[in-house]
Amino acid sequence: MIWLFLGLFLILHDGSDADDNFFSSDGRQDTKEKEEEDETSLPASDSKLGHEFDPGDNDCSANMVENGVYVCENCFTAGNEPEKVCYIFIEANSGGKINLEFNVTEIITTGGHRPRIALYDGFGGANILRTSVYEAGVYTFEPSGASAFILLSASTVTPPRFSFFMKFSTVGQEIMKTAGCGGVVRDHSIVHSPGYQVNVTKGHNCMWVYSTPEGTSAYFSLLQAQMMDKGVIHGSLRIFDGLTTADRLIAQVYQGYDDVYEAKSGKMLLHYEIVESGKLSGFLGWLKPEPDQKAGESRITEDFLVF
Repeated sequence: MIWLFLGLFLILHDGSDADDNFFSSDGRQDTKEKEEEDETSLPASDSKLGHEFDPGDNDCSANMVENGVYVCENCFTAGNEPEKVCYIFIEANSGGKINLEFNVTEIITTGGHRPRIALYDGFGGANILRTSVYEAGVYTFEPSGASAFILLSASTVTPPRFSFFMKFSTVGQEIMKTAGCGGVVRDHSIVHSPGYQVNVTKGHNCMWVYSTPEGTSAYFSLLQAQMMDKGVIHGSLRIFDGLTTADRLIAQVYQGYDDVYEAKSGKMLLHYEIVESGKLSGFLGWLKPEPDQKAGESRITEDFLVF
C-alpha cells in the first residue's frame, strides 16, 4: 500500500506544471430549470485577463480557476452520440465575485436542431439556471456567489456552426490557486484534492463529474481520504449517483482507504468541500468504468456515512 501511494504521489508531482484543466468530449448532464430565466445585463469587468483555454477539435469542457479567456471556434463536431453536452466550471476564491462576458459570434442552426448555452449560478447545490443563450450577441453575467458553470449542448448528428469566446475575471480579492479543483473527467483518471498529502484549505469547494462511455456503471476507487482529525471534521467528499447534488447520495466520506463506490446510472459526481483548514491529506482516487478488484469491500448500494 505504501508503495502504491508513493508511486501515485510521484506521478502527480511529475505533472505539476500541467494546465489546471480537465477536458472531456462525452460529459453529459440532465438539468432542471430551478427559477425563471433572468437575462439582465451587467457591466463587464475591466480587470486584466490572461490564460487562454483551447478546447481542441473534439473537446469543449474545462475547469477555470484563474482570470482568462476561453475560445470556442466551431468546436461542436459530429460524433457518435446524438447530442454533445459540455461544461465550463468557473470558481473564484471565497469572497471574490465573478464577472463573465460572452461574445457569441455565430450560432447557425442545421437540421432543425438549435444549440444552447445555459448559465448556471453555483455548482455546489441548487445549480440555479439564470439565463439561456440561443442567438449571437454579447452577454454579461455576474453570479450571486463565487462559483458558476456554463452548459453547452448541441446535436452532433447535424452539428451546427457554433462559435464564441468568453472573458472571465474576478474582483474583490486575488484568485485562489486551486489546481485540479473539479472538472469533467475522462475514463481511468486520477482525481485528488488540491494540496493532496500536504493540507486541506477552508473554502475549497470542488466538483468532478464523470460519465461512462457506454452508460454502464461508473466506479470510484478511493485510495485514501483524510478530512477528519481527532474527531474534528474539516470537510468531506460526497459521492452521488448522478451529475447533480440532488441525485442519490452514495456516501459521505471523512476518512478511509481502499473502498470502491458504484453509480449504477453510469454518471457520478464527486463533491469535495472543506470548512476548516488543517494539515491533512485530503483524498486521492480513480474514476473508471469497471470495478477495481484489488480494492477493499465494495460499498455500492446504500446511503451512509464512512468514518
